[in-house]
Amino acid sequence: MKKLLIVGLVSVLAGLGWMSSVCADEATDQVVSEVKADLTAAGVESAEVKDSVSAINDMVKSGVPAEEAGNVVSQAAKQARAEGLKGKDLAARVKAAAKGRKAEHKAAKEAKKATRDAEKETRKAEKEVKKTERKAAKEAGKAVRTQERETKKEAVQTRAETWKGKGKGKK
Repeated sequence: MKKLLIVGLVSVLAGLGWMSSVCADEATDQVVSEVKADLTAAGVESAEVKDSVSAINDMVKSGVPAEEAGNVVSQAAKQARAEGLKGKDLAARVKAAAKGRKAEHKAAKEAKKATRDAEKETRKAEKEVKKTERKAAKEAGKAVRTQERETKKEAVQTRAETWKGKGKGKK
């Protein structure tokens, strides 16, 4: 009888729209409905259901997919119920599971960002190396061209001196 009243109360409250206002746009109505059904079947009261939906909302806002957030909450509720927890203790277990999953997601997100930043720095360093290599090749090319000019200049001077020497001998 108590479960029937809770299910009825949750349905009435859901009909009034409080569930949709608590839940983020990303959390689909289907996920929330499934979680509500799981929680009411587990004997959770409406205030704790609302807290659990808030936990889903927090996870979704932190980037956890809505379906995954719903699964975490449902699984935590079922485990807590199997352990004999009810009411606020069950809701606390659900919140703890949501908080743990949120922390895992944040750590994974930070690790991914760190990897992305490291890759970015590697690309930047590689770009700098290529730039330095191009600059060194350009400078080496300049040095070779300068050397060639100097060699040609010396050859011209040698020829000029040779011709001058030949011209002096004939006079």
